[in-house]
Amino acid sequence: MIKKLLTRLGIAGGTLAIIIAGAAAFSAFEAHVVNVTASINNALTVPQEASGISFGAIFPEEVAHQPLNVSLSTSFLNESRVDDVSYMIRQKPKCVSDTDPSVHPQVTEQGVTFVCPAGSHQMPLLCPYLSKHLVTGNCNPDLPVGTEGSCTGIDAFHGTASSTLWTETVTEATQVNGHLVKGGNTTDNWDIDLHAPCFKGMCAQDNVIPADFQPDPSLEGQTFGCDLWVEVNGISTTTETGTGTLTVTKVVVGGTKVVSDFPLFVDGASVTSGVTATTTATTHQVSETSDPDYVGTFSGDCGSTGLVTVPPNGSASCTLTNTFDPRPGTLTIVKNTTGGNGTFDFTVTGASSSSPSITTVGGTGTTGSMTVGSGTYTVSETVPDGWALGTATCDDGTSSLTDNTISNIKIAPASNVTCTFNDSKNTGTITVYKVVNNNGLGTSTPADFQMQIDGSSVAQGATTTEATGLHTVSEANAGPYVTSFSGDCNTSGQITLATKQAAVCVVTNTFPIASLKIVKTVNNIHGGTAAISSFTYFVGSTQVQNNTVTNFIPGTYNISEGGVRGYSATFSGACNGVNSVTLHAGDNVECDITNTDIAPVISLNLNITGTGTATTSDFNMFIDGTFVPQNSSQSVTSNASHSITITGNNHTSGYTNSGVTGTSAFGVSCPASLPGNVTLTPGDSISCTITETH
Repeated sequence: MIKKLLTRLGIAGGTLAIIIAGAAAFSAFEAHVVNVTASINNALTVPQEASGISFGAIFPEEVAHQPLNVSLSTSFLNESRVDDVSYMIRQKPKCVSDTDPSVHPQVTEQGVTFVCPAGSHQMPLLCPYLSKHLVTGNCNPDLPVGTEGSCTGIDAFHGTASSTLWTETVTEATQVNGHLVKGGNTTDNWDIDLHAPCFKGMCAQDNVIPADFQPDPSLEGQTFGCDLWVEVNGISTTTETGTGTLTVTKVVVGGTKVVSDFPLFVDGASVTSGVTATTTATTHQVSETSDPDYVGTFSGDCGSTGLVTVPPNGSASCTLTNTFDPRPGTLTIVKNTTGGNGTFDFTVTGASSSSPSITTVGGTGTTGSMTVGSGTYTVSETVPDGWALGTATCDDGTSSLTDNTISNIKIAPASNVTCTFNDSKNTGTITVYKVVNNNGLGTSTPADFQMQIDGSSVAQGATTTEATGLHTVSEANAGPYVTSFSGDCNTSGQITLATKQAAVCVVTNTFPIASLKIVKTVNNIHGGTAAISSFTYFVGSTQVQNNTVTNFIPGTYNISEGGVRGYSATFSGACNGVNSVTLHAGDNVECDITNTDIAPVISLNLNITGTGTATTSDFNMFIDGTFVPQNSSQSVTSNASHSITITGNNHTSGYTNSGVTGTSAFGVSCPASLPGNVTLTPGDSISCTITETH
């Protein structure tokens, strides 16, 4: 007879409610009352049920141990009718109140899914990291892992690390079993050890923590939780005495295996498929030596875990069907790099999947995974030029490394093997030197320029170790200077560094200039005597020499000259008809200036005073014998004496010349009386007023 009882850590006791109800269809004439009672007790005692198990604060890859003791209860030991108890330890997600962290409501099952009650939520899942191993008690090392009475328990990193994906199916797949016997092993001592995970992106490179069990860093500092359920799944009674018969039959569906490939056991003893054997009338454990490519299921009188009860003087049969189901595994390749980034190709032999290609970012390798069947595999890496393989390992424990190839990688069905390749980029050195050419105009020194390699500042003349491959030399503050590169750098400042190369890059900064030459021509056509040397020339505020090249900072400049008066100027060449020039970096141009002397001008005016009746028409004024009308002027040659005279008509008797007044623009005075002479320089002009008095 099998009875079911339940115990959970943190929840004690059980309740039995019996309700008897009916409806009266006729009147009663007689009644007999039978008093029905029952005392319901727990079969097991779990001391940690009241206190729970707390590991407190724990850190990545730390392993902590806590005991879990499961004993037959006092009431069970005192009850002569019962004999032994079979139980299992299951794991379920833990809930916590949204408002009170000390309150932990129990999860409910909706189908195979666990759901927290309203007003609560699931804590981050601790279950996958809890290993459970039987330290003392009645166990059989020949039984498969996970079956009742097995000694090995279950290691950490099982199931799934996702709270939302932890289902009843996962719970059943990760349970461990125990068996307590009155008069024999009445207590099982379990070691519950927590192997703390590291957070994704923060794990050491020894890959102790599988990638699928590295929680998100956002969970750091939060409290993880898991409920351990100690559930009774069988109680035998002492009234079940005598013997019966048990027939265990093996059925193989699919694949190439046959019945003989799956040894059968009853309570750990070998049996033959289809043979009926006499056994004690009690509960027995049916098991087998399984194959990972086959899924075993029980039918007939066996329960889902292979437990079967043989009744006294009766018979039971159990069929164990193994169905071929080659569940795929995964092969994960992780690339770690030092010294740079690159693209790495991997070839996987023994798999039907394509080979992954991994591009590293910031030195951290992208993980590439492929689905593979169970079997033995080889992974080879094609190491790019400029890279060297450091170490390469797989976490299957059987593989070996030769050159860039890991061979003999064992992958079981539904398992994952991670292989990690660590590459380092080869290096050389780059030394950057600075040269400054100021062209006589700039004022900067080499110290004014900050040199860079790939955007990072480096000291001038200092040797920097860099990974092999393409690098760019530049500077942060060239200002108006023109930058050029030489040495091992190309004209753009780039260099492809080879392994162990000692490269030198020279960066020259040249102050930008333009060249200008002033060419002078002097035309003396009106008596001028000035020579080219008589003039001074200015570009902006800088005095320059005739027919001499002078350097300038690019820009627009006014052209001016001095030293001589009375000459006109015309501009040609780069000046283009104006007295200015715009210079660009690298220009080498010429401005032509032509100076022509300007003919001086003499103006004559007549002023008549006194009591006479003569008018201006009664007088004739002459310059060098040429008649000049009243208030008129005449151009003359420069640097020569010119005569001014006046004559009168017959009507002008009695008039005398009383004087001549006037001063030229350049300070020359008119003759004091007439006839008289005046000498003018180029560009000068004079207005002489002649007074005739009666």
